[in-house]
Amino acid sequence: MSLHALVSAVGIVFVVFCATVTAQDEIELTTVVGCLKQEDSQLPWVLERATAGTETETAFTNREELDRSSREELGALQYRLLGVGEFGVELHIGHKLQIKGLKLRFDDEWRLNVTSLQQLSSSCE
Repeated sequence: MSLHALVSAVGIVFVVFCATVTAQDEIELTTVVGCLKQEDSQLPWVLERATAGTETETAFTNREELDRSSREELGALQYRLLGVGEFGVELHIGHKLQIKGLKLRFDDEWRLNVTSLQQLSSSCE
């Protein structure tokens, strides 16, 4: 590899890294409650009627948190969900869920990189 090619490759990586870092204000581990739906898009899994969420210190959940989340009223926000493949989300369409994940703002929408997905109710009432 020539020095020019190496410099070009490093320059490209640097530009991509800077763009990624500045795409959102901050990333925090958050617990939210909402209703799961599937859309016809590149990122099809969406938590709608979602709460603003509360910051959390753990990526997993416990019984006390689930009890508290089950009593929460649904909200008005929407989150695109990332990294949900291993959670079997197809089984939870239309259900009220508690989701924990890294909350970030990208392209003027909220996104959650999911670390925990728990069903609170089989309906979204």
